[in-house]
Amino acid sequence: MQDLLRENETFRWLSKLEALTSWEEWIAETEKKELEARSKSKFRHERMTRDGFRELLKESFEQGKLKTSTLWQDFVKDMVDHPKYGAMIGQSLSRSGSTPHDLFDDFIEELNEKYKEDRAKIKKIAKGVSLIVTSSSTYEWFHDQLKKDETFLQISEETRKSVFESLRAKAKEQDEDMEKNAKKNRKRFVELLQKTRDVTASTTYEQASKLLGSSSAWDAVDEHTRKQCFDIFVDQLKIQSAAKKGNDGGDKEAGESDVDQKGKKKKKVEKEKVSKKRKHEEPPDDEEEEPEKKPKKHKKK
Repeated sequence: MQDLLRENETFRWLSKLEALTSWEEWIAETEKKELEARSKSKFRHERMTRDGFRELLKESFEQGKLKTSTLWQDFVKDMVDHPKYGAMIGQSLSRSGSTPHDLFDDFIEELNEKYKEDRAKIKKIAKGVSLIVTSSSTYEWFHDQLKKDETFLQISEETRKSVFESLRAKAKEQDEDMEKNAKKNRKRFVELLQKTRDVTASTTYEQASKLLGSSSAWDAVDEHTRKQCFDIFVDQLKIQSAAKKGNDGGDKEAGESDVDQKGKKKKKVEKEKVSKKRKHEEPPDDEEEEPEKKPKKHKKK
C-alpha cells in the first residue's frame, strides 16, 4: 500500500501512525462489508434450498405420497436420492437455518391446521343441508349430497374422504355405545322381574306395569323391548310351573299330600330291607322226598 501511495500528496502529509491507523480502519470496514455480502449470498442460497424442499413436500402431498399420518422415517426413505433433499443435507450440516426434518414437521403441522379448518367447513356445509352420516353411509352418497357447494369442491379429495371416514367412525362408535347401554338396560329389566316375587306365570303385562312402573329399570327400556322381555320371562315361568306339576303328580295318588307320599315311600323301603334280611337268614328248604312206591301186584295165572 505504501508503494502504491508513495507519490500521493494526501498520503505524504500523513504521519506514519495516522497512515497505519487509517489503513487498519479501512481493512476492518472492508472485511465487514465482504462478510455481510457473503452472509447475504449464503442466506439467499439456503432460502432457495428450503423453498425447494417445501415444494417437494407440497408435491408429495398432492401426489398422495405424504399425509398427515406419515412419519418422517417413512418419508425420507423415498426422498434420500432426491436432489432437493440432498441440497438440504449439505445446508443442515452448516448448522444454519432449518433441517429437512424441521421443515417436514412444520409442513405436517400446517396440514393438520388446514385439515381442522376444512373439517369445520365440511361439517358446517353438512349441517346446512341437515345431512347425518351413519355407520352404513358411503362416501359416494356423502359426495353427491354436498357436491353442489363450491366450498366443498375446493377442499382436496383426500381431506373430504378423511373427514367422511372420521364422521362414519364416530357414528359407528355411537352405535356400539348405544347397543352396550341397551344390553345393560335389558339386563336390569330382567333382573327386576326376577327379583319381584309378585310376577308369576299368570301375571299380565298391564298388572306388571302397575307393580313395577315406578322403577327406573322399567323405564330404562322402550315399550317394545319391555313387552318382548316380559313375554319371554312369563313363558319361562309357565314352562317351569308345568314341569313341576308333572313331576309332583307322577308318583302320588289323587288327594295324597306330599307328607303322606314321603311316609309311604319310607315304609316301602323299610319293608324291602326286612324282606331281604329274612331271606338271607332262613335256611334253604329241604328237597321234597319222593313218594313211596306201592308194591306191584302180581296177576294170578
